[in-house]
Amino acid sequence: MLSRFGAAAGAGSCKSCKNIVSPRGAEPGDAAGKLRLRAAAGIDAAAGILTSGGTIDGYVKTLEVFVKDGNEKIWEIANCIATCNLYLYTIYVHALKSACANIGAFGLSEAAKVLETAGAQGNLDFIEEHNAKFINGLKSLLGDISRAVSEYGKNSGGGQEYFVDEELLNSELVILKAALDDLDAGVMNAAVERLLKTAPAPHEKGAAVRRIAEHILLADYDEAALLADFLLRGGIK
Repeated sequence: MLSRFGAAAGAGSCKSCKNIVSPRGAEPGDAAGKLRLRAAAGIDAAAGILTSGGTIDGYVKTLEVFVKDGNEKIWEIANCIATCNLYLYTIYVHALKSACANIGAFGLSEAAKVLETAGAQGNLDFIEEHNAKFINGLKSLLGDISRAVSEYGKNSGGGQEYFVDEELLNSELVILKAALDDLDAGVMNAAVERLLKTAPAPHEKGAAVRRIAEHILLADYDEAALLADFLLRGGIK
C-alpha cells in the first residue's frame, strides 16, 4: 500500500463535484460516504477504491499505508538531494509514482514520473528546480488523507469483533508467495488486495498483512516473502 503527472498537481484528478468516497458496500462516489477527500487534493477517490478491490475498507487500508510510506519518503528524498544521490532518488520517486497511481492521485503520480526520468538522466538541475513543488503537493495530499481517514475511523463505529478466514488467508498467502518468487506484479497486487480484505487491520494478522503490503510497495520482496511464510507457518495466532 506512491503514472501520470501534469503541470499541476491535480492533473488527471476526478472532475466530479466532491470526490466523496462511499461507505462499506456502497458505490464509489455515493453521497452518503463517510470518507471525504476534497477535490482540491487532486485525488480520484473512485479510481482508488476500484484499485483497492472495490471497497471503502480496502481503500482506507491502502491510504494508511500510503501516508506512512509517504512521510518516510519525504525525508529520504530530502537526504538524497542533499547528498546528490540520484540513484536512490530515482528509486524513491519511482515508488511514489506507483503508490500515487494506486490511490488515484494521478497528478502527483505523473509528477513523480517526470522526476524519475530526470533522475535516470542525471539531471540534478531539473530535480532541484521542480522537486520542492512535488514534495509540497505530496505533503498537502498526506495531510488531507490523514484527516479524512481519521474522521472515517471516528464515524465507522467501534466495539466490533474482527474475524479472519484462516483457510482463505492461507490460500491467498500461497498465491502471493508464488507471485513474489516470479516477480509477477499483477498477481502480487491482486493477492495483496484480497488479503487486505480477508484480514481486517485491527486483527494481528491484519497488521501483518499491512506490513507485507508496505514491503511490496517499497519493492522489498524478500521481506514480504519472509513475513508471508511466517504467517503460513502459524507465527501469528
